[in-house]
Amino acid sequence: MGSAHGKLSLAISDNDSLKVEKLLHKKPSIVNTPLNKTGTSALIKAVSLNRAGIVSLLLESPHIEVNKQTKSGETALIKAAKFGHFDLVKKLIGAGSKVDLEDRLGRNCLDFAMLYGRFQECRFLMARGMRLKPEQFYRKFELDFSGKKVNFFKMRVLLTSGIKMDAGAVEQEIFVPSSHSSLVRNLPPRTQVGLRNQVPVEHLPMVGALMNPRDSLDPYSTRSSRINANQTVDFGRASGQVNGRRTGI
Repeated sequence: MGSAHGKLSLAISDNDSLKVEKLLHKKPSIVNTPLNKTGTSALIKAVSLNRAGIVSLLLESPHIEVNKQTKSGETALIKAAKFGHFDLVKKLIGAGSKVDLEDRLGRNCLDFAMLYGRFQECRFLMARGMRLKPEQFYRKFELDFSGKKVNFFKMRVLLTSGIKMDAGAVEQEIFVPSSHSSLVRNLPPRTQVGLRNQVPVEHLPMVGALMNPRDSLDPYSTRSSRINANQTVDFGRASGQVNGRRTGI
């Protein structure tokens, strides 16, 4: 007939809330039993598959361990942030999930949201006091999404600028072809969905921002020259200007 945890795993895959409820009633402690060799719990699997109803059911269990981690260190909250399940991110935090838990490689829920380009989840977590790590950290784990990669530099700029964008606009702005580097000079053209074209320089995540006309806009360049805080960077032009001076974009 199969084991209890095997039945629970199948019920979650089938999104069968009634079956899950019966299994939990029959054996309450099963709620935290690993479902496979990776240490995935019922909550982590339900969150990964975006089974909102089952997640709510599991969180009602008095035995639930919301911060249980897989063998690699991932939590249900990390999975929710990673896969962009915004409602589940909010639900898990409301249920007591810790935002600062990290996997074995030192990545927390905000880091995974950043790596996967989850703008809404990043902004929500940052509003609760979480802070981004240096860009070099994210570059170590850079992912390829069918020929596109997250522009971590621009993602940080948009997150700290206060610009309001819908999901479609964000995707157009922060995902660039994987053949490009994630430097400012390769930022994609501005979309036509209301993105404000000018981003104040004080929001840029670097100390020295714009270079001489002959320099690239590599934020790690040693030849960068400082600019005034009232200047702006135009992300919408192939050749940008700052206060009338060409930036060399």
